[in-house]
Amino acid sequence: GEGEGRSESEERSQHPSPGPINNEDLEGAREGAIRKNMLDGYDYTLLPAGLYRLLADWYGGGPHYPRRILEQANPGDDQPTQYTVELFPFQFEVTLCDSSGEPNSRSTISFVFSRMDTVGHVQEAVLKELGYTGDRDGARMWVKLMNDEEDDEGNAQPAETSDVGAGGGADSEYRLFRTGPKLDEEEVGEHLDDCDVVMALVEVQNPNGTFPRDLLDGEWRSKLVVGDMVDAQDSDKLWFESKIVVADDPDTVKVHFMGWSERWDDTMKRTSTRLQPFHSQVTPWRDLEKEDTVEISDRAYKKEEKATWYPGVVIKVRAGNSNSTENRIFPDKEVLVSAAPGETWVAVDSELICPTGTHTKARPSRYTSPVRDESRSESRSGWGGRGSSSSSPLADGSVGLNNLGNTCFMNSMLQCLTHTQPLAEFFLEGKYRGDVNKDNVLGTGGKLVESYAQLVNKNWSGKYSSIVPREFKATLGKFAPQFAGYQQQDSQEFMSFLMDGIHEDLNRVKKKPYTEVVEGGDGKPDHKVAAEAWRRHLMRNDSLIVDRCQGMLRSHLTCPVCDHESVTFDPYMSLSLPIAGAGGKRGAHASRKIEVTVVRLPPGTPPTTLWVSVPLQGNVEDLREAVAEAGEGLNAKKLQVCDIWSNRVYKTLKMSENLVEIRQTDVTFVFELAHTMTKSARCCDVHMARQAGQSDRTSTRAQRSSARAMGGKVLFGSPWRFSYDATMTVKEVYAMVDAYAERLLTEAAAEACGGDPSALDHLYSLQETGTEGSIIERDDESLFRMSSNNSLAIVWTDDGIEALTDDALGRVATPNRRRARTGSDGGGGESENVELLDCFRLFSEREQLGKDDPWFCPKCKDHVHAYKKFDLWSTPDILIIHLKRFQHTMGAHFVHRQKIDSLVNFPLDGLDLSEMVLGTDTSSSRARPVYDCYAVSEHMGGMGGGHYTATVKNMRNSRWYAFNDSHVSEAQGSDGVTPNAYVLFYKRRDGSARWAGQALPSDSDKGTTKKGRR
Repeated sequence: GEGEGRSESEERSQHPSPGPINNEDLEGAREGAIRKNMLDGYDYTLLPAGLYRLLADWYGGGPHYPRRILEQANPGDDQPTQYTVELFPFQFEVTLCDSSGEPNSRSTISFVFSRMDTVGHVQEAVLKELGYTGDRDGARMWVKLMNDEEDDEGNAQPAETSDVGAGGGADSEYRLFRTGPKLDEEEVGEHLDDCDVVMALVEVQNPNGTFPRDLLDGEWRSKLVVGDMVDAQDSDKLWFESKIVVADDPDTVKVHFMGWSERWDDTMKRTSTRLQPFHSQVTPWRDLEKEDTVEISDRAYKKEEKATWYPGVVIKVRAGNSNSTENRIFPDKEVLVSAAPGETWVAVDSELICPTGTHTKARPSRYTSPVRDESRSESRSGWGGRGSSSSSPLADGSVGLNNLGNTCFMNSMLQCLTHTQPLAEFFLEGKYRGDVNKDNVLGTGGKLVESYAQLVNKNWSGKYSSIVPREFKATLGKFAPQFAGYQQQDSQEFMSFLMDGIHEDLNRVKKKPYTEVVEGGDGKPDHKVAAEAWRRHLMRNDSLIVDRCQGMLRSHLTCPVCDHESVTFDPYMSLSLPIAGAGGKRGAHASRKIEVTVVRLPPGTPPTTLWVSVPLQGNVEDLREAVAEAGEGLNAKKLQVCDIWSNRVYKTLKMSENLVEIRQTDVTFVFELAHTMTKSARCCDVHMARQAGQSDRTSTRAQRSSARAMGGKVLFGSPWRFSYDATMTVKEVYAMVDAYAERLLTEAAAEACGGDPSALDHLYSLQETGTEGSIIERDDESLFRMSSNNSLAIVWTDDGIEALTDDALGRVATPNRRRARTGSDGGGGESENVELLDCFRLFSEREQLGKDDPWFCPKCKDHVHAYKKFDLWSTPDILIIHLKRFQHTMGAHFVHRQKIDSLVNFPLDGLDLSEMVLGTDTSSSRARPVYDCYAVSEHMGGMGGGHYTATVKNMRNSRWYAFNDSHVSEAQGSDGVTPNAYVLFYKRRDGSARWAGQALPSDSDKGTTKKGRR
């Protein structure tokens, strides 16, 4: 034809590329927003998400504006469900108020909520992101509605939001956002007027029941008189129980800090926010009981000119001597306190006792509160923490870390690192100062290591029960932008950056020379190659991290064509181990478990549920083969894999489809058919249905709304599929359906039918789906034919509904496909138990590189799929093991993520790696590769979120503690051995080996690999 012989360039000129997607004209006043004057079909076109992703992958461009599809209110049982695209969702800018009611602008977090999200969902999501764990009634939110504007040229301008909460309680534009059980299920759009931005302030209830913003007007301060009790803040920003001692000035009052000498009394303006209602800032502590700890003054025993304070313990409690209960603010009781000077009775309202940590611990100043100089009290109202932050920790070093907003990943890892003995002692003794390298271009000029050193010293000072690592995080964010904000991060990635940053800041090498990789193999002695590789490593890297935390891996590549070998030795700071329980293999051979429901022949056979192991990157054909192997007598070629949704077969999966497309929440059925699918054989689906409007136990709103498309029929229960050929009659099909339906009946109903098929007619009829819904006759001898778009429905009568078993009535659990996925995407299956040593063995297995990871063979001069093998050559004193729980697999259109929840059984004591380590002299009694666990960083939850905690062994008292942000509690080491274990920390049991015992070339030339010991 005319097109024959046309060149490729001519073809391109006839069909030029449309170019990248350009949505810049849609861009609104703020990120993710679009302009309001845009018209659908003229300025933009709405596309399904999958199609848009394809276009974006092909042509690039942007920006992208994903939007949610919302289900409109049900128009009625006889009307189809209506959907709409939400173009303008609410953007919330949420700021946390401090304990005085003033907004802390540094804590502002952005959210996007649909107008159809419920009030309960909004409140729960906001409080969770802010780290609040208390009762929902103990927190409330104020909102101010704002709109973006357009300038004279029509450009969108964001609403002015910099004055968040300015003016406190006097800002009348803020109104209380009502919540509560009766409102939880109502849509947030019903409570907020149309706007672009919702400015929100969140405040937490004080211990005395007041809310901070209720007190901002300050009117109560003008009424203070002598003798009134308040909470007062001193010049160091620490809060104390206090008493008004002078109030004759209308503008000022004089405050006495309880438990302190009168020389510390302070005069404050009545309008000052340093004055707050009693017990709104200080946690009530005077209702003492037996075995409570306090501090007691020696003036309780005898008159002294200068008070000396001692730690004491309550050993007895008795009622007080007061005869009046009127206006009492403290309990009427006395306690017998035992301390160094002796035992004495003292009233609980006396200034002769104070909370533990107020005066003792030999602080340089009179103040003892370690947290209140940086933040609000973190021990109140569900924000975590163990009692007052001014109290002593459970043990020195076992100190909580306050969550600054999604910083649990950082807190978890800091707990592990601050209990890593060689590093902690190095900082506590100040030895690091002599190694700080401020000229290293790869470091931070010593700023990161100085900030970390301050944190370590504060942690081990014994003065704090919890601390706020705000300064450390700010320093971290300056040099690692990925950690600057308040997004959830990976604790292992944080650990790698921090340890590498500490190493570079402490690097003793002032000028790094250029070095080349040392390559062994083809007969070269490993010990010589390893020694030379380590020598070159030390030419550029020399620090305490290298001394105690780095070992070497032996990497062995073999060309499958010419058998050329390449051996290199690479340093490591942590080992990332594949989890053997995730199918027993790694890389391209890793696997997962998928839950399937198998419906077998003959019709009426009860379905069975199976968990089958399949390749992580396999296809549906692999799943079909796995099911056939797991089920006795199944022929894989006669199995069809289907995705079930809304009580019907949503999709028949093609054999070539990637298994990562099957999500954990998907319902997957495998139907056994009588025929192999060919041109002469077809399949037909059978659904369970009833007439819409009938009163029964099976209908849901979603089912009723789809009834019109099904000819007024509502689906329920599980679908079934059968195959037929050109010779099968309608009567034969009906007989198969009868056999299938009889299985669904109760025992009594089945007996009443007595095996007579005609007796089933009053229970159901067989109809063709669609708006017409023609009825199939039981005795029809004609050949059965069904179009590919239609199916059959067993339409049950009222009597039939009552005759069904509960299992038959139960709806198939189906995922909401319009809902964002959370947790482990891509499945995970049942949790398995595996041994840590099996993970080491799997790590050392030989594997062939995939097609996307070729290796250039210098002998063949070509890229080949080489065989690769890792071995442990040496192990350091501190061995850090990262369990690879998170896997990412490329699907048809996007990357699928999966978390492996297998329980890895790791020993707390005596992890012996002698059989794994190639370069260590395991016959030596010193510095053998035998390790004891001392810390575990844990991750609970899935890929889309979760929470980090830690279980750590205190390096001084050898007791285990559980760390959950600011909350610290005693624990057992075994508490850390759970499916949440993510990063494991081990310490060499006996001896110490600098550089993991690796020798330098001068020693290794002797033909052995003896290690230098310390």
